[in-house]
Amino acid sequence: CGELSRAGRAGWGGSCDAETRRRGDAGTCESTLSRHPQIPLPPRGGGPGWGGKRCAAHSTTITRPTTRGTSLIEVVIAMAVASAMLATGLAVIHFLLHAERGATKNVWYGMTLTRVSRVLRSDAHAAKSVEIVPSDAARGQRLQLTSVDGGTVTYEIAQGSLSRIVQSADKVLERERFRFPETAAMTVERLSNPDRVRLELVLPRNPGGAVAGKTTDDAASLSSRTLQIEAVTSRDHRFVPAGSNPQ
Repeated sequence: CGELSRAGRAGWGGSCDAETRRRGDAGTCESTLSRHPQIPLPPRGGGPGWGGKRCAAHSTTITRPTTRGTSLIEVVIAMAVASAMLATGLAVIHFLLHAERGATKNVWYGMTLTRVSRVLRSDAHAAKSVEIVPSDAARGQRLQLTSVDGGTVTYEIAQGSLSRIVQSADKVLERERFRFPETAAMTVERLSNPDRVRLELVLPRNPGGAVAGKTTDDAASLSSRTLQIEAVTSRDHRFVPAGSNPQ
């Protein structure tokens, strides 16, 4: 209250001067302090300079907010969980991309087979004669179809592909190549009753993939499929040139 007395003499008009303290008029002091909250209040029990009288009944307690830190173990656990989730996400993305690539190849090979089946049957139906040339060191097995007008259509087998070459008078008119997996196997043979040709293809179901838990022979049988394309020769010959021998 000594600070209050000095402040009162300085400009408060003696609101909390010595006379007020002697009378113990605590209400006047409290009224004055309420008008001037910037002046700190003395404790309830009084003190030096207050004459043992009460002047205020206010107390202030300041508490600091407690903050909890993060331990090293929690950081390590969080990093481990994030790493596991990242690895799982990458594995799933890789699997989806691999599946999408395999599906795209299957669609492409299906379209190629449809094209081969259509053109082979068309060429065989229009052929007058059929000749199968065995493979040698330089070239693979060949199927040569000769039409009535003397033109030829040759199917040549190579590793992972089948070529179609259309010629007329030793001049190449058209060349087309059908692509298959590198591990695909193709053979051509001639059959009778009726006279026809057969193209056999052994294609892998999952190119580059392995069958888990199976032996080599079992895995090969389960991971491959055999397709056959047959076409009757000379079926479209309604009229032949005079003096020719129809087949």
